[in-house]
Amino acid sequence: MLDLIRFELYKIFSKKSVRIVLLLTVLFAALNAFGPNINVKSKGLDSMDDVYSVMKEHEGKVITPEGMTKAEEIIENLSQKEQKGEKLTKEEIVYRYYLYDAMIADPTYIVNNQYYTIDEMKDEISKLEKENKIDTYEYKNIKFVYDKVKNIEEAKYYFTSGWLSTTDFNVIATLITTLIAVGLATIFSDEYQSNSAQIVLSCKRGKNKLVSSKIIARLIYTAIVFIIINGVYMFGALQFDFIGWDKPLELFKYYMMTPFDMRIIDYYIAGLGTSFIGAMLFSLVTMLMSLIVKNNMISLLLSLGMYYTPAFVGSFIPIDSIARIFSEINLAEAVRIEGMFKFASTYNIFGNPVLYSTVLISLVVVSIPVVVYLIKYFGKKQAI
Repeated sequence: MLDLIRFELYKIFSKKSVRIVLLLTVLFAALNAFGPNINVKSKGLDSMDDVYSVMKEHEGKVITPEGMTKAEEIIENLSQKEQKGEKLTKEEIVYRYYLYDAMIADPTYIVNNQYYTIDEMKDEISKLEKENKIDTYEYKNIKFVYDKVKNIEEAKYYFTSGWLSTTDFNVIATLITTLIAVGLATIFSDEYQSNSAQIVLSCKRGKNKLVSSKIIARLIYTAIVFIIINGVYMFGALQFDFIGWDKPLELFKYYMMTPFDMRIIDYYIAGLGTSFIGAMLFSLVTMLMSLIVKNNMISLLLSLGMYYTPAFVGSFIPIDSIARIFSEINLAEAVRIEGMFKFASTYNIFGNPVLYSTVLISLVVVSIPVVVYLIKYFGKKQAI
């Protein structure tokens, strides 16, 4: 079995297309990971250390609505000054391009397809209790979300810029799934198109151990790709000695509406684990497509379509719409995972609110053994 697994891994990495795409994705990942330092030099600064040296004086300060208004005025004034051709000081350059990182507003949560602040949720809960509607899903849902976010920390500024690229699971997932599709979409179909299927299927192990070795080898390939891409992106935070790792997730840019009480490092670790499970399912479904379709090009297009189509369609669906299920429950989101942590999205499961992340992760975990069974089942049913 080990020899078969090694042989299957060799077949993957010996493909010129896989090596080229892997090289390109690693280069792209490296540009994104080291992008912040590249960008600051184009703006007249030496490195992101210059940004931190200016912004660290605001570390831990409460962000008030008045402070946000003042910050917007500063950015606008500096923008006008720059447009006039006047030279900005180092401090002014930092404020001009990076002050927006500190502008975190009071979060507004989507509950029962409506927008609420924490205080508005509290008022709505009291209203529903007075109307004796505590047994309704509407009440259970808003109470569930409120209990998750009621103790949120007041908005404060912390320097967490290094984590923006490291935790960019959206782009990371795109690179990983592309590599998975290129490496695995032809796992079975290639044998049919190269007319070697009749030889393989006539062998003693052609329909049992060979299928198992293909599955194991492809999952190992997925793990290797996952580690490489996320390893490169880790340099984003490493450049700043992981500054900000212990700060609350709700004070991290773009995550102020999260229902999770966790630190940035907790989110990163949980995100890696969740995304890895999603990537495994994506790999298995890609293999299944190759086995059923038996055509390299169609299999590749279907594999890429499983990721890009939901991501594209989902971008047009409002997050406060009932139709959000089409943009949330799919393979793409299982690998990208950001939406699971950014929003307090819930689903009605037997009359009780359940977090979107719990629903999707549960579906992924249940689907993995089902897809493995289908691959082995159809693998034994292969015919020339």
